[in-house]
Amino acid sequence: MSGTPKLNIFFLLFPCLFFAQSNISDFTSIRKDDMTYEMKIPNTHKFQIIIEEGDLRDDSTPIPEKFDFTAYVPIGGSSENGYLSINSERDPGDVSILDINFNTTTKLWSYTAAANLDFSAVSGTQYNCSGTVTPWNTVITCEERTAPDGPDADSRKDIGWCIEIDPVTKTVGTSDNPQKLWALGNMRHENVVIDPSTYANNRVIYFGEDINNGYIYKLVADT
Repeated sequence: MSGTPKLNIFFLLFPCLFFAQSNISDFTSIRKDDMTYEMKIPNTHKFQIIIEEGDLRDDSTPIPEKFDFTAYVPIGGSSENGYLSINSERDPGDVSILDINFNTTTKLWSYTAAANLDFSAVSGTQYNCSGTVTPWNTVITCEERTAPDGPDADSRKDIGWCIEIDPVTKTVGTSDNPQKLWALGNMRHENVVIDPSTYANNRVIYFGEDINNGYIYKLVADT
């Protein structure tokens, strides 16, 4: 989402059971006239700082600013152990993957690994905005900007696509053939969601375009 204030710290606001539910939980809302640019949460909730702009990842690179979409991918369906994918909406783009776990005694989250994803095999990435978790437990990150044709022999535009990430291997696409998701088109991608219903059979995808007079698209895959 463009034009949002800079976010320096990533907050995880949800009780651990959120990830196993279809909603956040029941809570008492804050008063709408109390809404300011300061962070406020209902008195039924708590927050914890997990990682902050400038914290070092495993390769000694600092995690950059402008956090946007975050995605939790459970390990074996767990609401306490999984992977946390964090988009940084900037140029050059950036996605971090944390291995995280919830301590049921201290009621705190911690991470044991923090990976800096390498997008060099797909000509880099920019302005990683929103995205989704797929029904098969990968992450899709969306590039919210487009760019002129790249230097590739195919003259394909390098920026303005959706990219699938494997949070387990910390790689882009498949290891033998890393690609962006060309079938979803080149545009200022905001978000994407896959219809998990039996009728759709994971073949129906909806995604939006973040521009004035943009569109919401529906794609039905062959397989």
